[in-house]
Amino acid sequence: MQEITVSKETTTYIVDVIRETRKHSGIMVGAGPRATQALIASSRTYAALRGRDFVTPDDIRDVVHSVLSHRDNTQA
Repeated sequence: MQEITVSKETTTYIVDVIRETRKHSGIMVGAGPRATQALIASSRTYAALRGRDFVTPDDIRDVVHSVLSHRDNTQA
């Protein structure tokens, strides 16, 4: 299987997304390191399914809700 790369800029974007979960009023407990790893892995998988060998910010936006939706307190 080919390697799906994540650039430094894209990794920084993922970390920023995760950090924002700690500030959001609709999230009781913000995401941590395991969520960061899950978001990277899911984004890589999504990029591979799209036929690319690199992750884009759009890949992250397309999977972030699936990865972090269990933290949303507004869905009760």
